[in-house]
Amino acid sequence: MKSLHVSFHGSDLYIVEHNGEPYTPMKPIVEGMGLAWQPQLEKLNNRFASTITEIVMVAGDGKSRSMNCLPLRKLAAWLNSISANKVKPEIRERVLQYQEECDDVLYEYWTKGV
Repeated sequence: MKSLHVSFHGSDLYIVEHNGEPYTPMKPIVEGMGLAWQPQLEKLNNRFASTITEIVMVAGDGKSRSMNCLPLRKLAAWLNSISANKVKPEIRERVLQYQEECDDVLYEYWTKGV
């Protein structure tokens, strides 16, 4: 299974190819933003039930783990479902940083094709 590791604002994020499509394990993203995993997992399972899937992959510690993964094409939708005004003030800036950077990447893709 092909995977890609990206360091993003102090967090280790991953992309893994699954059935010919890029997926991303969500727990590292959620925790990297400072959000609690369980409520976000519940939201993911409710809102993205048709696309979220468990994929066994090698984690940062070298051990194989089953990770809840979302297709990369759905990541922006999930990020935009988080209201920065409703998160703890100490993580608000980090949440906004993730959202804004995702917006910038989408803009670059749609306007420059990169």
